[in-house]
Amino acid sequence: MKMRALWLLLPVGLFAACGDKTPPESSGDAAAEAPEEPAPAPAVEAEPEPEPEEMEPPPPPPPPPNNADLQLTLSNKDGSSVGGHVVRIERGEDWYAENGWTDEERKLTIELEGNGTLKEVPWTEVASVTIAHGKIPSDVDCTYSSDYTPWMYTCALRTPTTVKLKDGSSWKANTRHKWHFVFEDGSEVEFYLAKYPVRMQDERAVTIDDEQGENYDMYTQLQGQLREEIKTLPKSLRFQ
Repeated sequence: MKMRALWLLLPVGLFAACGDKTPPESSGDAAAEAPEEPAPAPAVEAEPEPEPEEMEPPPPPPPPPNNADLQLTLSNKDGSSVGGHVVRIERGEDWYAENGWTDEERKLTIELEGNGTLKEVPWTEVASVTIAHGKIPSDVDCTYSSDYTPWMYTCALRTPTTVKLKDGSSWKANTRHKWHFVFEDGSEVEFYLAKYPVRMQDERAVTIDDEQGENYDMYTQLQGQLREEIKTLPKSLRFQ
Protein backbone atom coordinates (compact mmCIF):
# COMPACT_ATOMS: atom_id res chain seq x y z
CA MET A 1 0.00 0.00 0.00
CA LYS A 2 2.77 2.40 0.70
CA MET A 3 4.39 1.91 -2.75
CA ARG A 4 1.20 2.72 -4.58
CA ALA A 5 0.72 5.96 -2.64
CA LEU A 6 4.22 7.08 -3.68
CA TRP A 7 3.54 6.57 -7.40
CA LEU A 8 0.37 8.54 -7.14
CA LEU A 9 2.17 11.50 -5.64
CA LEU A 10 4.89 11.72 -8.37
CA PRO A 11 2.66 12.96 -11.22
CA VAL A 12 1.16 15.57 -8.93
CA GLY A 13 4.59 16.95 -8.11
CA LEU A 14 5.60 17.08 -11.74
CA PHE A 15 2.50 19.02 -12.65
CA ALA A 16 3.13 21.42 -9.77
CA ALA A 17 6.70 22.05 -10.97
CA CYS A 18 5.53 22.79 -14.51
CA GLY A 19 2.92 25.25 -13.29
CA ASP A 20 5.46 27.46 -11.51
CA LYS A 21 7.31 28.50 -14.78
CA THR A 22 6.92 32.20 -16.03
CA PRO A 23 5.29 32.45 -19.48
CA PRO A 24 7.40 34.10 -22.26
CA GLU A 25 6.90 37.76 -23.02
CA SER A 26 4.54 38.46 -25.88
CA SER A 27 5.84 39.90 -29.19
CA GLY A 28 3.66 42.96 -28.66
CA ASP A 29 5.61 43.94 -25.54
CA ALA A 30 8.94 43.55 -27.44
CA ALA A 31 7.76 45.82 -30.22
CA ALA A 32 6.65 48.44 -27.71
CA GLU A 33 10.07 48.49 -26.06
CA ALA A 34 12.06 48.77 -29.48
CA PRO A 35 13.85 52.14 -29.95
CA GLU A 36 12.31 54.60 -32.43
CA GLU A 37 14.19 55.21 -35.74
CA PRO A 38 15.61 58.76 -36.06
CA ALA A 39 13.78 61.17 -38.41
CA PRO A 40 15.58 61.81 -41.74
CA ALA A 41 17.69 64.99 -41.85
CA PRO A 42 16.20 67.85 -43.89
CA ALA A 43 17.57 68.17 -47.44
CA VAL A 44 20.21 70.87 -47.85
CA GLU A 45 19.41 73.24 -50.70
CA ALA A 46 22.28 73.73 -53.17
CA GLU A 47 23.71 77.23 -53.23
CA PRO A 48 22.95 79.05 -56.53
CA GLU A 49 25.89 79.38 -58.87
CA PRO A 50 27.30 82.89 -58.95
CA GLU A 51 26.41 84.87 -62.04
CA PRO A 52 29.38 85.41 -64.37
CA GLU A 53 30.97 88.80 -64.02
CA GLU A 54 30.41 91.11 -66.97
CA MET A 55 33.63 91.49 -68.90
CA GLU A 56 34.56 95.07 -69.65
CA PRO A 57 35.20 95.68 -73.34
CA PRO A 58 38.85 96.07 -74.21
CA PRO A 59 40.04 99.65 -74.53
CA PRO A 60 40.04 101.05 -78.06
CA PRO A 61 43.36 100.92 -79.86
CA PRO A 62 45.43 104.08 -79.61
CA PRO A 63 45.11 106.48 -82.54
CA PRO A 64 47.83 106.21 -85.18
CA PRO A 65 50.73 108.58 -84.68
CA ASN A 66 50.86 111.96 -86.34
CA ASN A 67 52.98 112.13 -89.47
CA ALA A 68 52.21 115.60 -90.85
CA ASP A 69 52.41 119.26 -89.87
CA LEU A 70 50.56 121.32 -92.49
CA GLN A 71 48.14 124.24 -92.45
CA LEU A 72 45.50 123.59 -95.11
CA THR A 73 42.41 125.29 -96.48
CA LEU A 74 40.33 123.05 -98.79
CA SER A 75 37.57 124.68 -100.88
CA ASN A 76 34.72 122.77 -102.55
CA LYS A 77 32.68 123.47 -105.71
CA ASP A 78 29.56 124.23 -103.67
CA GLY A 79 31.31 127.14 -101.92
CA SER A 80 31.97 125.34 -98.64
CA SER A 81 35.46 124.95 -97.20
CA VAL A 82 37.31 123.20 -94.39
CA GLY A 83 40.67 124.04 -92.92
CA GLY A 84 43.04 123.64 -90.05
CA HIS A 85 46.15 121.89 -88.88
CA VAL A 86 46.71 118.61 -90.76
CA VAL A 87 48.43 116.11 -88.45
CA ARG A 88 48.12 112.90 -90.43
CA ILE A 89 48.24 111.91 -94.11
CA GLU A 90 47.33 108.51 -95.56
CA ARG A 91 47.11 107.20 -99.11
CA GLY A 92 45.05 104.33 -100.45
CA GLU A 93 46.90 101.06 -100.80
CA ASP A 94 45.22 100.80 -104.20
CA TRP A 95 43.71 103.58 -106.31
CA TYR A 96 40.34 103.39 -104.54
CA ALA A 97 41.52 102.56 -100.98
CA GLU A 98 39.44 99.38 -101.19
CA ASN A 99 42.37 97.50 -99.60
CA GLY A 100 42.85 100.04 -96.83
CA TRP A 101 45.26 102.90 -96.20
CA THR A 102 49.01 103.21 -95.91
CA ASP A 103 51.19 105.73 -94.10
CA GLU A 104 54.45 104.36 -95.48
CA GLU A 105 56.61 107.41 -96.02
CA ARG A 106 57.78 106.52 -99.52
CA LYS A 107 54.15 106.19 -100.67
CA LEU A 108 53.05 109.61 -99.39
CA THR A 109 54.44 111.47 -102.38
CA ILE A 110 52.66 113.04 -105.35
CA GLU A 111 53.62 112.02 -108.87
CA LEU A 112 54.05 115.11 -111.05
CA GLU A 113 54.62 115.64 -114.77
CA GLY A 114 55.88 118.74 -116.59
CA ASN A 115 57.92 119.53 -119.70
CA GLY A 116 58.53 115.87 -120.36
CA THR A 117 59.78 115.32 -116.81
CA LEU A 118 58.36 113.06 -114.12
CA LYS A 119 59.10 113.42 -110.44
CA GLU A 120 57.63 112.71 -107.02
CA VAL A 121 57.45 115.24 -104.19
CA PRO A 122 56.18 115.12 -100.59
CA TRP A 123 53.23 117.25 -99.52
CA THR A 124 55.56 119.54 -97.59
CA GLU A 125 56.81 120.96 -100.93
CA VAL A 126 53.31 121.79 -102.20
CA ALA A 127 52.04 125.36 -102.08
CA SER A 128 48.66 124.88 -103.79
CA VAL A 129 46.53 122.42 -105.76
CA THR A 130 43.89 123.45 -108.29
CA ILE A 131 41.45 120.75 -109.48
CA ALA A 132 39.42 121.27 -112.67
CA HIS A 133 36.46 119.06 -113.46
CA GLY A 134 35.56 117.78 -116.91
CA LYS A 135 32.12 117.50 -118.42
CA ILE A 136 29.77 114.52 -118.19
CA PRO A 137 29.66 112.34 -120.25
CA SER A 138 32.32 113.59 -122.71
CA ASP A 139 35.13 113.59 -120.11
CA VAL A 140 34.16 110.31 -118.43
CA ASP A 141 35.99 107.04 -119.01
CA CYS A 142 34.00 103.89 -118.18
CA THR A 143 35.31 100.35 -117.92
CA TYR A 144 34.49 97.05 -116.26
CA SER A 145 36.67 94.44 -114.55
CA SER A 146 35.97 90.71 -114.82
CA ASP A 147 38.37 90.09 -111.93
CA TYR A 148 35.34 90.51 -109.67
CA THR A 149 32.31 88.23 -109.48
CA PRO A 150 29.91 89.79 -110.37
CA TRP A 151 31.82 92.24 -112.56
CA MET A 152 32.92 95.62 -111.18
CA TYR A 153 32.08 98.74 -113.22
CA THR A 154 33.95 102.05 -112.96
CA CYS A 155 33.38 105.49 -114.43
CA ALA A 156 36.13 108.07 -113.87
CA LEU A 157 35.71 111.81 -114.46
CA ARG A 158 38.83 113.50 -115.77
CA THR A 159 39.94 116.17 -113.34
CA PRO A 160 43.06 117.92 -114.66
CA THR A 161 44.99 119.02 -111.57
CA THR A 162 47.66 121.71 -111.37
CA VAL A 163 50.17 121.54 -108.52
CA LYS A 164 52.27 124.56 -107.64
CA LEU A 165 55.34 123.92 -105.53
CA LYS A 166 56.91 126.25 -103.00
CA ASP A 167 59.82 126.81 -105.37
CA GLY A 168 57.39 128.51 -107.79
CA SER A 169 57.26 125.71 -110.40
CA SER A 170 53.98 124.41 -111.79
CA TRP A 171 53.21 120.77 -112.59
CA LYS A 172 50.42 118.43 -113.63
CA ALA A 173 49.38 115.80 -111.07
CA ASN A 174 49.42 112.18 -112.25
CA THR A 175 48.53 110.68 -108.89
CA ARG A 176 45.37 108.56 -109.11
CA HIS A 177 45.34 107.21 -105.55
CA LYS A 178 42.79 108.36 -103.01
CA TRP A 179 44.10 110.63 -100.23
CA HIS A 180 43.02 110.94 -96.61
CA PHE A 181 43.90 113.97 -94.45
CA VAL A 182 43.18 114.13 -90.70
CA PHE A 183 42.99 117.48 -88.92
CA GLU A 184 44.07 118.14 -85.35
CA ASP A 185 40.43 118.38 -84.19
CA GLY A 186 39.72 114.86 -85.55
CA SER A 187 37.85 115.95 -88.70
CA GLU A 188 38.81 114.29 -91.98
CA VAL A 189 38.77 114.90 -95.72
CA GLU A 190 39.23 112.47 -98.61
CA PHE A 191 39.89 113.40 -102.22
CA TYR A 192 41.38 112.40 -105.60
CA LEU A 193 43.65 114.41 -107.87
CA ALA A 194 44.09 113.20 -111.48
CA LYS A 195 40.69 111.49 -111.84
CA TYR A 196 37.55 111.14 -109.76
CA PRO A 197 36.12 107.58 -109.97
CA VAL A 198 32.85 106.02 -108.90
CA ARG A 199 32.43 102.25 -108.76
CA MET A 200 29.59 99.76 -108.56
CA GLN A 201 29.43 95.97 -108.68
CA ASP A 202 26.75 94.39 -110.84
CA GLU A 203 24.07 92.34 -109.12
CA ARG A 204 24.11 89.76 -111.90
CA ALA A 205 26.98 87.34 -112.47
CA VAL A 206 27.92 86.73 -116.10
CA THR A 207 28.00 83.06 -117.16
CA ILE A 208 29.52 81.33 -120.19
CA ASP A 209 26.10 81.03 -121.82
CA ASP A 210 25.21 84.67 -121.11
CA GLU A 211 24.68 86.48 -124.41
CA GLN A 212 24.41 89.93 -122.86
CA GLY A 213 27.88 90.10 -121.23
CA GLU A 214 28.69 93.76 -120.50
CA ASN A 215 25.91 95.58 -118.67
CA TYR A 216 25.65 99.06 -120.20
CA ASP A 217 22.98 100.11 -117.72
CA MET A 218 25.72 100.18 -115.08
CA TYR A 219 27.47 103.02 -116.94
CA THR A 220 24.26 105.02 -117.00
CA GLN A 221 23.86 104.63 -113.22
CA LEU A 222 27.47 105.57 -112.53
CA GLN A 223 27.34 108.69 -114.69
CA GLY A 224 24.21 109.75 -112.82
CA GLN A 225 26.12 109.30 -109.58
CA LEU A 226 28.95 111.47 -110.94
CA ARG A 227 26.49 114.27 -111.79
CA GLU A 228 25.43 114.37 -108.16
CA GLU A 229 28.83 114.04 -106.52
CA ILE A 230 30.60 116.59 -108.74
CA LYS A 231 28.59 119.35 -107.05
CA THR A 232 30.54 119.01 -103.82
CA LEU A 233 33.99 117.88 -104.99
CA PRO A 234 37.11 119.75 -103.83
CA LYS A 235 38.37 122.40 -106.28
CA SER A 236 41.44 123.75 -104.50
CA LEU A 237 43.89 123.12 -101.65
CA ARG A 238 45.97 125.96 -100.21
CA PHE A 239 48.90 125.31 -97.88
CA GLN A 240 50.53 127.88 -95.63
